[in-house]
Amino acid sequence: MKKVFFRSHGKPVIIQDNSDDYIINYIEQNKTFYEKELLDEIFHRAMPNWFFVDIGAHIGNHSIFLSKILGLSGLAFEARHETYVSLLANLEGNAVSDLVRCLECAVGDRTGSAISLGPKVHGNSGTNSVKLNTREGISQIAIDSFIFERLDFMKIDVEGAELNCLQGARSTIIKHKPLLCLEAMDRSSFEQLSSWLEELGYVPKRRFNATPTYLFEPI
Repeated sequence: MKKVFFRSHGKPVIIQDNSDDYIINYIEQNKTFYEKELLDEIFHRAMPNWFFVDIGAHIGNHSIFLSKILGLSGLAFEARHETYVSLLANLEGNAVSDLVRCLECAVGDRTGSAISLGPKVHGNSGTNSVKLNTREGISQIAIDSFIFERLDFMKIDVEGAELNCLQGARSTIIKHKPLLCLEAMDRSSFEQLSSWLEELGYVPKRRFNATPTYLFEPI
C-alpha cells in the first residue's frame, strides 16, 4: 500500500493505492493532484452547489479534488474492482464519503454487462478499458438511467469509450447542459466527439494533459 500526503488549497489530502501505478507515483513525486492544470480550471469555474459525475474515477484523484477542495457532491463510477477498492479508501480517508456516492460498474450507451480488457499501458491502471458483453462480466449502466435534480460537470475518461458514454447520457446532457470534460486519444476520436456534441449545442473550449482531454461547453 502506497500512501501520499500533501496539501492543496490549504487542506490536507491523502491518496493511496495498492499498486505501484503511474498515477500514484506521479502524485508521490509531485505532491499534488494528477492533471492539476485541468483541476485548476474547474476550481475557477465551479459554483458551491454544483453536482458532478466522474466516469472512470480510478483511485479518486478528480473526485477528491471536487469534493474535498471544492466541497461539491457527486457520483463516481469505477469498473475495475481493485481500483474501486482504492477509490473507496481514498474517499473515506479524506472524509468525503458522504459527498460522493460510488458505483462499481462500467458506463456506456445502455444498461447491461461488460468485460474488462485490462490496462492499455503497462503500469497504468488508469488506461483500463471495457467492452459490452450482454451475457456475463461486470455491470454496465447508462447515465440516462439516473434522475438528477441537477448536473453541472461530467468528466469521462474511459479509454476510447467516451462516445458510448455520451450516447447513454444524451437526454441528461440535453436537460442539464453540464460542462463536459472528455478524453480523446487521437484526432479521429476528437472529431467524433465534437461532431456528436455539436448537434447538442456544444463546442470544445480548451485542451489539457498529455493524453488530450478537452472541455466542451454548451453555446
